[in-house]
Amino acid sequence: MSEGIHNLYKKQGETPLARIKRFQEEFPQYKDIPMTYAGRLDPMAEGVLLVLSGEMTKRKDEYLSVDKEYEISVLVGVSTDTGDVLGIVEEVDGVGEIDDSLILEKNAQLVGTHEEPYPIFSSKPVNGKPLFEWARNAPLLAKDIPLHTVVIDTIELLSKKYFTLSELLDEIKNRIEYVEGDFRQEAIMRKWESTIEEYGENNVCMIKLRIKCGSGAYMRVVAQKLARSLGYGGLAYHIKRTRVGDFIIEESEK
Repeated sequence: MSEGIHNLYKKQGETPLARIKRFQEEFPQYKDIPMTYAGRLDPMAEGVLLVLSGEMTKRKDEYLSVDKEYEISVLVGVSTDTGDVLGIVEEVDGVGEIDDSLILEKNAQLVGTHEEPYPIFSSKPVNGKPLFEWARNAPLLAKDIPLHTVVIDTIELLSKKYFTLSELLDEIKNRIEYVEGDFRQEAIMRKWESTIEEYGENNVCMIKLRIKCGSGAYMRVVAQKLARSLGYGGLAYHIKRTRVGDFIIEESEK
């Protein structure tokens, strides 16, 4: 690891703060040293978590602005309030055949620079508390949610597969159970179970993408926008960050 810069691998279900704590337990010399992450990863996401320590924490903004690369799986046919599996199911669609050429066309429309509101389930602070706290208790009006600039450089289609929703139940259960902390897991799991009981034979489509982007791009939003452009609800089923600037996943500290 470079002095004051740590390329850590964050597991699915682990929060960034929990990953830093685990690092400090493995390397006790860092327990009393200031540490911060440069670029959050959602609990359901995995991959490169860039952590700064000591004097390098003063350069956080510099590392927040570097380009990133992700591999994500977009589940087309189901939407949740968070835009990922760790959310309350809101909409279920039966998915028909989706042509690759249509996916490529819609991907191209997402590439470029866009102004868009922060996701309501995000850690962006507004009026003294993060948006996700507002979303859980007293949702803000759309006009009160700040905008930010998002840059998507490239989107590459890697694969496309079809499933019935019931085929995904065990994996969804396992992934929700892995999550540490209080994220409404019981209510979320009950809703997934009742949804799959009712709509389990619905076809859904899993689209895997590789995305290169600037800072501030939320993969949950990319997944939702792609699915909507294809005529369905959707969510980010799996997110893996494979690169932050020059720091790559193959060199991450497990």
